[in-house]
Amino acid sequence: MKEIIKHYKTLLTCDQFVITGSYALSLMGLVEPSKVGDLDLLLVNPTDETKNILERLQKESPAKTSPSGGSVQFIFMHDRTKVDVFFDTKKIDSDLFCDGVQVNIVSNIISAKRKANRMKDWIQLRRIAGKFFNQSEFTAFLDKQ
Repeated sequence: MKEIIKHYKTLLTCDQFVITGSYALSLMGLVEPSKVGDLDLLLVNPTDETKNILERLQKESPAKTSPSGGSVQFIFMHDRTKVDVFFDTKKIDSDLFCDGVQVNIVSNIISAKRKANRMKDWIQLRRIAGKFFNQSEFTAFLDKQ
């Protein structure tokens, strides 16, 4: 993934280039790397040239899915990796970096997954929550008090 990220960070011009989604969560240890199925990129105020490049990539290297009215702007394949590209107009406030590339913060990713309202996202959020809080462990703790 790091080579793919480096490639698109060099190719795509925008005000801010951010890694987001499950891959970002895996960098923080919240998702197993083997559970990451794609690469999500967030571009803040991409240039028209960048939009044209992404349009060509989507046309020439299509993924099995395509943008369908959600927040994803472009979807394409890079070798065997599906790349989802999201746009925003305001910069992300994050001090997290991986190899010089900004990484979205957990609360933003969680908000996006909630907004997408897909079963796979809710399942992933439940797994992440389980890393921090387990009802049976909490109940056992309270029973000992």
